Amino acid sequence: MPKVSICVPNLNTRPYLPERFETVFNQTFQDWELVVCDSYSDDGSWEYIQELAAREPRMRISQTPRKGVYAGFNDCIQLARGEYVYIATSDDTMSPDFLEEMVAAFGPQYKPEDHWLANCGIQTVLDVGAHMGEFAQRIRAMLPGADLISFEPLQEPFAKLTERFKGQPNFRAIRCALGEKAGQHEIHHNEYGPSSSLLSMAELHKQSFTFAVKEKTEMIEVRRLSDVVRELNLRDPPLLKLDVQGFEDKVIAGGEDVVARAKIIIIEVSFQPLYEGGPLFDDVYRLLKEHGFTYNGNFEQLFSPKDGRILQADAIFCRQ
Repeated sequence: MPKVSICVPNLNTRPYLPERFETVFNQTFQDWELVVCDSYSDDGSWEYIQELAAREPRMRISQTPRKGVYAGFNDCIQLARGEYVYIATSDDTMSPDFLEEMVAAFGPQYKPEDHWLANCGIQTVLDVGAHMGEFAQRIRAMLPGADLISFEPLQEPFAKLTERFKGQPNFRAIRCALGEKAGQHEIHHNEYGPSSSLLSMAELHKQSFTFAVKEKTEMIEVRRLSDVVRELNLRDPPLLKLDVQGFEDKVIAGGEDVVARAKIIIIEVSFQPLYEGGPLFDDVYRLLKEHGFTYNGNFEQLFSPKDGRILQADAIFCRQ
């Protein structure tokens, strides 16, 4: 079942549909279905909708009688299967992070299937690549008693991260990136913040997510995870979360003693090359298997807005 059903009734709005649907396909939050009910348009809308649906498996389309716009909304809602329903008009657009922010506004996503994690005895969460605290908010709902230490190198998301958790107990934010070697490093600061990386973006990423193409470079501090942890009173066992856009192997290389203490690792893995020189799933799997971890499934998956294939996942590895 998808998290969000995007419901779009349509009647003769063919000129607006390409931009309408493109802004759906380019959402940063990809756990959605698109429900389109067309009221027997005669301007080519239905033919265009059918063409798109043939290439996008998350589209569900139907033709319904012309009974007015509100009846069109109701027809879409009856077909919707999502936990949340977003009613959209066919001649409007939305920003790339619209669904992500909408879902986040409903609070931490503590799903019933997350209960196993709450019962693993985790005492510390190391949130590497925290951005504005999206994962941190979710994991805090699951593990309210654990220490939460978040790492984020970019100034603006770091400020929003600290504001989000201001005054909360057992929380610390550290402004730096993590890698194999300490020092100053140039980061590709993307116009879409979560796509920022210490590695250059691969062509497939640019083609798949056109809203995440423009970037600028800036210098940031990079530290080794092992060095940082020596300064902390880390309670065992920790959970290590890595969302570092292709730098996963470098973070692990700079913190092998911390990895040895970890009970669970949640790591963003790529199945296709999205960053130049970044490891793919098989590389991460072999690396963590050598460190005594087994693959236990995914938290989330990112689908290509172009052809629906899985590009990334937040993979779960547990110590054997």
